[in-house]
Amino acid sequence: MSSDLAIKVEHLSKCYQIYDKPRDRLMQMMTRGRKQYFREFWALKDVSFQIEKGRTIGIIGRNGSGKSTLLQMICGTLNPTEGNIQTKGRIAALLELGSGFNPEFTGRENIYMNAAVLGLNKQEIDERFDDVLAFADIGDVIEQPVKTYSSGMFVRLAFAVAINVSPDILIVDEALAVGDIRFQNKCLRKITDIRNAGAAILFVSHSINQIEALCDQAIWLNDGQLKSIGDPAKLGRRYTNYMIHGIDDTDLVGHALPSEINSSQSAATNTNTNINTNKETWKFINKQHNIRGTAANFKKIRIKFNDDEGATQIYAAPQTINLQAVFETSIEVALPLIAVGVFNSLNEPIIHFNSNNIKKSFSALDKSNSFIITCEFHIPPLRPGEYLISLGLDDGVPGSSIILSHIYDAWSFRVTSEDPMATQGGYIQTKAPTLLLQESK
Repeated sequence: MSSDLAIKVEHLSKCYQIYDKPRDRLMQMMTRGRKQYFREFWALKDVSFQIEKGRTIGIIGRNGSGKSTLLQMICGTLNPTEGNIQTKGRIAALLELGSGFNPEFTGRENIYMNAAVLGLNKQEIDERFDDVLAFADIGDVIEQPVKTYSSGMFVRLAFAVAINVSPDILIVDEALAVGDIRFQNKCLRKITDIRNAGAAILFVSHSINQIEALCDQAIWLNDGQLKSIGDPAKLGRRYTNYMIHGIDDTDLVGHALPSEINSSQSAATNTNTNINTNKETWKFINKQHNIRGTAANFKKIRIKFNDDEGATQIYAAPQTINLQAVFETSIEVALPLIAVGVFNSLNEPIIHFNSNNIKKSFSALDKSNSFIITCEFHIPPLRPGEYLISLGLDDGVPGSSIILSHIYDAWSFRVTSEDPMATQGGYIQTKAPTLLLQESK
C-alpha cells in the first residue's frame, strides 16, 4: 500500500447465512455443506475505494445500505466474506452508541479501559485525562456508572476519548446525531483539526449538510453496493433527489472511479471569478434535468439574469430573474398549479413559491396543447456557490395536488464574488452594511 494511503479497500463483500428455522442450522451442520439450508444475504458486495491521509470521506446511504457493515470490517470487528482491507496506523472508532464501554464502570474507569483498547498505556492516558474530561464536559457524573448516563452524555464521553488518542484513522458512525447543536459544532471543529494533523476520517451521517461541510469526497452506498463516489455537494443533491423524489440518475451520470476519491480538487472549489455566459436562447429539457412526472412534457426553458440572457455564472448581486418554459399536456388540467424554486447545493430552498401562495390562478388547460410559462422574480445577493432553479406543474391545490411534471434541475448557475475575501458567511449577502467602532464616552 502506498505511503500516502490510510485505507485501501479492494472488492470487499460480506455475506450472511439466513436460516428460516432453527433446525435448518442443525441440518446444515449435519450434512457438512452437501446441501444448503440457508439463504444468502449480501450486506456488502464488491466495494472498492482508497483514502489518503489527511482526507475526510463521507458515507451516505439509507438504512440497510451496508454503511455500518463496511465500518465494522475496516475496524476489524467483523471479518469480510471476500475482498481485502489494508489500514495504516491507529484506528479510533465511534460506531454503535456506547460500544466498548462497560455500563457498570464509571466514566473515569471507562476512559482508562477504552483508551487502553485503543493502544495507550496508563501514563499516556494520565497525561490526556484532563483533555478528555474537558472535552466531554459532563462534570461530576464522570464518577458515576455510565449506565446512568443519557445518550448525549454517553456520546460526549466516547467522542472525547476517541479524538484524544491521536488517531491515524477516525471513524464516526452517526454518533453526533444524539448531541446538541453546540456539541455537534464542537465535534466538527475538532474533526477538522484531526484531519489537518494528517489523520484520515470516515464520517457516516444522514445529514447532507454535515457531509458537505466536513468532507472532501462522499461515497454513496445502496443495497450493499457502491453506487457513486464524488463531490459531496453534487452527490448529496443526487442522493436527496433519489430518496425524496425517487429520481435515479446513475445511468445518466455514472459514478466516479474509486481512484477519483484521491483527487484533492473538485469543481465545487473552483475559485475562478470570470463570468461566463451562454447566449443560446433556449435550452431543451431532457432526462438529465431530473424529471418526475410525465403527464406534462416540458420541452425547453430560457433564463435571463438582469440583462444577461442564458447566464450560468453571476456575481453576488441583486438579480431580476426572467424565466420562460414551454410544455405540452397529455391530459386535461383542471387546476394548474405552477411552482418555482431556487435551491442551494444542500438542496435547501433559498426561494420557493407557487401560483397559489402568490394568489395567481389559471384557467383549465386542454389536453394535447402547448403552453408557455412566463415568470419574473427577484433574488437578493446569494452566497458564492452552485444553485439550481426548479420548475413544477401540478393539478390541484398545495397538499392535495397531482404531480404532472417537476423539473428539479431546470437551470443550474454559479454565484461568484468579485472579491472572494469579502464573501460573507450567510446564505444571503447583505449589501453595504453599516458598521462603526467608536470610543465609548
